[in-house]
Amino acid sequence: MGFLGQKFMIEYQKLASYYDLLYSDIEYKNDATKVITLYKQYNTSQGEKLLDVACGTGSHLAYLQSSFECTGIDLNELMIKQAGKKCTECKFHVADMRTFQVDSKFDVITCMFHSMNHLPTIADLKKTLINFFDHLESGGIVIMEIIHGREYFLNNSTHSRISKKDNLKIKRTANLMLEGNILIFDGHYEIFNHDTKIKDIDHKHKLRIFEKEEVLSALEAVGFQAIYIAKTFSGKENLSGIFVGIK
Repeated sequence: MGFLGQKFMIEYQKLASYYDLLYSDIEYKNDATKVITLYKQYNTSQGEKLLDVACGTGSHLAYLQSSFECTGIDLNELMIKQAGKKCTECKFHVADMRTFQVDSKFDVITCMFHSMNHLPTIADLKKTLINFFDHLESGGIVIMEIIHGREYFLNNSTHSRISKKDNLKIKRTANLMLEGNILIFDGHYEIFNHDTKIKDIDHKHKLRIFEKEEVLSALEAVGFQAIYIAKTFSGKENLSGIFVGIK
């Protein structure tokens, strides 16, 4: 079971058609509004090109495309196809955040919803930040929401939730277990149509729990001016925060 290996991607692809329903509780419009606020506060490049890394099905870009010239990248080809239908004004690429090459520089790069925690090591984090740095205009910014702090996961736990829309229902059960600085997410998804189960999907993956100082140090080592905002996009002060890097 790797972080971004083949097994992860096969399981991740299976969830693509259900992704929007699974995360329909996320306030994407509110997140996009806060991105725009941070851009106005910290950006000095004065351009309006935005790259959303690990963009998923494009739900954030749907609210950002009216304010920026947008591009999205994700490892999941099926999600990129959905994003293209949702965001007709945006460009999309299937690519790894550590190694992508886009023939453009951007004024803001976003990486939302804890996607950076899929990076397994500090070396991978720095490699990704270098790639971000190289794709930013001078005065451009990177905005990332990252889980940090092991103390929130010291006790193993099980979480369940049900998502519904029309005749479709998804029941997710997730077991969370911390091993060192690695959080293991063992998820089981039951898919129902008219209350008849039609599919079971297992999705097990790992998240690297970075410490706040590790992320700030990595940003500064790459050449960014690093800023930490304790509240998440949802306004909560809990297990994650917003990191801004200014080039």
